Amino acid sequence: MTRSREAAQAAGLRALESLQSADGSFPLQLWRLPDWVVYRALRWLSRPRQSPTGVLTDHTPTFATSYILMGAGRWLSPSTITGAAQYLLSQRDSAGLWSYGGAGGDIVPPDADSTACALAALALNGFPLDRELEAERLRRFWRPDLKRFRTWNVEGPFSIPERDDPVANANVLFALNALEQPPTPAEQAGVCRYLASCLSGSRYYCSPANIAHAAHRAGLDPKCLPRTASARPRSGDLIGSIQWLCAGNVGDQTVTGRVLTAQRADGSWPPLAWITAVRTPVPYWGSAAVSTALAIEALGSPP
Repeated sequence: MTRSREAAQAAGLRALESLQSADGSFPLQLWRLPDWVVYRALRWLSRPRQSPTGVLTDHTPTFATSYILMGAGRWLSPSTITGAAQYLLSQRDSAGLWSYGGAGGDIVPPDADSTACALAALALNGFPLDRELEAERLRRFWRPDLKRFRTWNVEGPFSIPERDDPVANANVLFALNALEQPPTPAEQAGVCRYLASCLSGSRYYCSPANIAHAAHRAGLDPKCLPRTASARPRSGDLIGSIQWLCAGNVGDQTVTGRVLTAQRADGSWPPLAWITAVRTPVPYWGSAAVSTALAIEALGSPP
């Protein structure tokens, strides 16, 4: 029997806290090609699944921990929040920035999205920060010519405009607000125009509804969203349904029912394809912790 909204959120919180690792982080896994092939074959045979088969490979958890804490953090226990925050602080580099792989993780430069999400997670949960300095660090990613935030502020191919992302841009605005250093009118307008131009979705986030979710919490006008981001997700799109509810569409009982029905007996939601490296079917990253945290956020504000 499907749980009520309130019971589902309570069970989800218990499940999410049980998924926290001893070092305070939350897991993230990599879904590789063999799992994708099996998943697509089962879909073709009309045996739909919400998540891949096979064993997911553990991956560096820094970004997942930031995202979970900045979204579901308001419902987590103080000890869970403290553990996650201490882990995030341990992953900060000497310049005060974060990278997707974390300290000693993947060899990629620090990026705007990882830094914005970590700062938002810490600021929203009351951890002391030099807010003016942190905002100044985020603003170093601004492209004055294109009037949007770059993903990487380095020389070479990482910093080309094609690597910019609408969700990352909205997350920077969200972080500036969390730091009480609100976006300037030029930053707000530039990011809004950029989001409106992203008709093919996000480069790094699997669901177009993630753009709507990020824009909503950044306080952007919904009119700046491309139609693909604001559209009601189809019935088989669980991650899209969850994030569409997170984007403020909490009154939709049909989509809410999809999310409630997908909850597992232990209170968690299944690992879903959440982020990707490029616009190709694989690889994907996700985890039950990420899915559950997003579902908690989606169910957290009753209509």
